[in-house]
Amino acid sequence: MLHYTFPPASWGVRLTWGTQADLSGHSHAPQITSSMASPSAPSTTSSQRKQPRGAKNAYPWYSPRFWHGMTWGAWMSLIFRHRLRIHPIRWAMAFLITLITPFNSIMGAVQSLIYGRRIRETQLAAPPVFIVGHWRSGTTYLHELMSLDDRFGSPTTYQCFAPMHFLLTEWFMTRFMFWMVPKQRPMDNMAACWHAPQ
Repeated sequence: MLHYTFPPASWGVRLTWGTQADLSGHSHAPQITSSMASPSAPSTTSSQRKQPRGAKNAYPWYSPRFWHGMTWGAWMSLIFRHRLRIHPIRWAMAFLITLITPFNSIMGAVQSLIYGRRIRETQLAAPPVFIVGHWRSGTTYLHELMSLDDRFGSPTTYQCFAPMHFLLTEWFMTRFMFWMVPKQRPMDNMAACWHAPQ
């Protein structure tokens, strides 16, 4: 078995899954370990998290929300299911989402036309890995460590925001629209960008 244990057990995160096998049938059981003396060991992360009381890392109004990645049909179903009950302070956002979702539907159809067959025929080489742990226990750090391993893959921030058409549009958004994503996440001040693993 391949064991990942990070951070220390007292942090409440422990992950174990099976070994991989190559096409020749040989199993590989590499040992990958990482440890930290304490949750406050990374000085940069620790200092980023400590903010004056009352301070907050605001999420810019122009930055995308996950609702912006919905299709037109999903958005219409959502707002009519709730009888168009949208708070006035969210009318501007709802209007913008209404403009963007048709684009998602059209580009999703184009992506399906071009890549649909390849997507359907893609097979996973190994079972998926799920990281489960308490909030602020190091799960994100473990995830980012694992993303450095070539044997694992995970979606990027943009792929999560635009699941319907990222195969067509990711190159453009990451190259020219990088400024839309704040440098830090609002909930924990960790570094953020379109390329970050999610």
